[in-house]
Amino acid sequence: MVTAYSIENEELAADLDYGIQVNVPLKEKEYAIYAHIVGTNIRKDLEQLINSADYKNITDETAKLEEFKSTVEDAKINAREDFKSLDIYAAIEARAEILATEKWMKKQGDKKVN
Repeated sequence: MVTAYSIENEELAADLDYGIQVNVPLKEKEYAIYAHIVGTNIRKDLEQLINSADYKNITDETAKLEEFKSTVEDAKINAREDFKSLDIYAAIEARAEILATEKWMKKQGDKKVN
């Protein structure tokens, strides 16, 4: 899911006051890079968690599971941000603008654009 803040076509080029969220399918190479970053972040963060004294001292299994889940979710969020910082993300954003333009034009229907 990407939020586009501008639309581009021959008749109209504009920045929006709001974002249009669109699902942008990742290409195979992009997905492979993303999956690698996610896996690396999860492994690194879980290693730190499991080796931490605080985690080792937790006796309640439910609390341990919650810490584990929280660490995985945080690692995924951080991986998403790491992925967005890569050069290849510009191509994804460009595809998002195209999809957002199509979505915006479809919503406009027959309305005239000023």
